[in-house]
Amino acid sequence: MTIRTLISARAKICVCVAALLLSACGNQWKARRADEAYQQALAQNDLVGQRNALLKLTNADEDVSDYWIRLAKVELELGSYGGAYQHFSRAHELDRTDVSSLSMMTELAVINGRLDLADNHLKELLVIAPSDRAVAVARGFGALREGNYEKAEANAAILLAQSSNDSIGNVLQTRILVTQKKIPEAIDLLEHKLVASGDDRAMLRSLAAIYRYLGQWQKAAPLDLKLWKLNPGDPKSASQALFDALMAGNHSLALKVTERVLTDAKSKDELDNVLAAWVKLAPSDGSLSASVPANASDLTRIAFAHYLNQVGRANQALTVLGRKSRPLGDRANVPFNAVFGESLAARGQKKPALEILNRLLANEADDEVALAARARLLSSAGDHRAATTDAQRLVASYATNPDYRVLLTKVYLASGDKRAAERTLWDGYRDLPLAESLYNQVRQVLKSRSDAEGILQLERGYEEERFAQLLKEMA
Repeated sequence: MTIRTLISARAKICVCVAALLLSACGNQWKARRADEAYQQALAQNDLVGQRNALLKLTNADEDVSDYWIRLAKVELELGSYGGAYQHFSRAHELDRTDVSSLSMMTELAVINGRLDLADNHLKELLVIAPSDRAVAVARGFGALREGNYEKAEANAAILLAQSSNDSIGNVLQTRILVTQKKIPEAIDLLEHKLVASGDDRAMLRSLAAIYRYLGQWQKAAPLDLKLWKLNPGDPKSASQALFDALMAGNHSLALKVTERVLTDAKSKDELDNVLAAWVKLAPSDGSLSASVPANASDLTRIAFAHYLNQVGRANQALTVLGRKSRPLGDRANVPFNAVFGESLAARGQKKPALEILNRLLANEADDEVALAARARLLSSAGDHRAATTDAQRLVASYATNPDYRVLLTKVYLASGDKRAAERTLWDGYRDLPLAESLYNQVRQVLKSRSDAEGILQLERGYEEERFAQLLKEMA
């Protein structure tokens, strides 16, 4: 090796070492900043802020089990059991001697309905910590799955003997009662326990789920509102509180929730989910029309204009948008132009609407708003083949949205294809058995045939799905 080669090799090694040191220093700085942000969010009881800070902290230093445990506990408080399980699992990988992580993984596997996974963790726990509370949790829920209520109650008793207000112990006891169809007793139990543990999220969620199942929206609304107040940054809690308020007919409360979400929303989906509830449950209520603040973001204006189009106020939607489309060649303008084209289509302005929607969909073939607007416009104009193609594409691209199954059904009916319309309804209901809109339409089809037995079977199946959903929401 020549001296020049040796010097070059040493120089490269120095560069690599320097790069590694700089990277390590950079990660330490990021970790310190993330920890400061976490401590600040912790002092403000801001769970979403804590989660965001801890995500940055674990990204900067992924080999500290305590960081993952902190993150898992925050996810737990936010009700994100899947995320909590993953983070506890990572902590357990880093420190196999920590029984607490394995214990929480066992409990979370139970809560997520993964009893097979819980059984695997249970076997490990029985070896290293046979008296851990998660053993009773896994055995209790496992017994409940098998229909062994006596064994399930015995394990619930073990948990409640340690603390009568034990959250998962009371949820297990409630699940036993609900599974036995003793719903009044389950309600009494939770209401009594919440007197002493009013902020227990698991019990609040369980009681709210029972009231929703019973259609007692006025009782469910304050519980979900409390859950949202306990976790104000969670859009799922806000959406549920809004839905309950609308179902209960409490539009003043619903409006307050909506105005808060419109102010705090950080994504189009958050806005759309909230406004969609008004479309579905209170389409004729005009009180929301005044909720667009003068300084509203572009995101808010687009979402709000879409809402106005859906409730038949396309003129107002155009006013919100400024009555002028934006350059179609710029991809950043796609959301705006899709809703603008939708507004024109809703006003029956076929030519300018199609000009915008066609150009947009030529580049963004699966844009949800543009596809739905064009399908409706083409169907009303009698171009049934093209409308069917668009509606089918919506169903394929957004398979979990029942509204597009209903849209495709309407397109088929407009074309005179009743058989295809009924097939679409049945396929949709099989895929989405909890979609009330599809259930109601399938029931109407059976009623038109005077099929009493078919209606009875449909109602039984729908009730079974609703009951299964109740048990899932009680986790």
